[in-house]
Amino acid sequence: MDDTARDYLDFAALEKSLSRATVAAYRSDLAEAELWFEREGSRLDSADAGSIARYASSLGEAGISPVSIRRKTSVLRGYFRYLESEGLRSGNPVADLPPARVPGRLPDVLSPKAAAALVEAFDGSTPVSARNRAMLELAYGCGLRESEITGLTTDRVSLEDEWVRPEGKGGRERLVPLGGVAARWLGRFMAGPRLEILGGRSSRYVFPGRGGRPLSRMTFWNVVRRAAVLSGVPVSTHPHTLRHSFATHLLEGGADLRVVQELLGHADIRTTEIYTDIDRTWLVEVMRTCHPRSGR
Repeated sequence: MDDTARDYLDFAALEKSLSRATVAAYRSDLAEAELWFEREGSRLDSADAGSIARYASSLGEAGISPVSIRRKTSVLRGYFRYLESEGLRSGNPVADLPPARVPGRLPDVLSPKAAAALVEAFDGSTPVSARNRAMLELAYGCGLRESEITGLTTDRVSLEDEWVRPEGKGGRERLVPLGGVAARWLGRFMAGPRLEILGGRSSRYVFPGRGGRPLSRMTFWNVVRRAAVLSGVPVSTHPHTLRHSFATHLLEGGADLRVVQELLGHADIRTTEIYTDIDRTWLVEVMRTCHPRSGR
């Protein structure tokens, strides 16, 4: 990897505060692009629009999905933008590249009844069951990502004021109110079962695992899968399904899109707007079911 790519990765990590996982993905995409251009007898940092288009086309011919092609070209767009800002080249060869067409796909969403059944699959009768119930309540009741739940620390929770302050993507923080049910289960877990799980050890994490370290995201995935089996909800349900359901049910209840954006921690409202498509689907169903001239 050449120096300009390394400098860009440092910039992404330090100046843009991107996570290690995101920077690692950027590194992989840049290395792949550099290798392709080397095979073509040229260099990535001197690429023009035509060669970038050929590279994107080669990805499609190799069977790479449109979503992945969009991500890879987005990384290149940021890389060339960085080179421009540093005076290392003029013009961004990716700027006018048409995005790979991605078939419209809405997130999986549970009905309110199914979401409640999944969250209530654990009755809290054991310390682990109480932990699982509290995590599920935060996922559906607050729309937290799995990484935000497993990484949640005690200083980011106020049971008295009923809020949590998760650290989201790129280190961005937000304040999310705790719903009554989520607050009760979280308080119940932290007052007793959590201490039993710790067995006299200390931990800064709300949901500690072995040795007081945070639970892994895979552990939470397994909790959701187990809850799906116990509740009869489709086993394809995953942690993000609860986050999607949180957002959709808020919109269906009349919440403003900007409020949902803030609660989800989306930097760009266009990311949140996908849920308006789900909401419209629900509205159509309401019209067909309830309106006297719906045709039914």
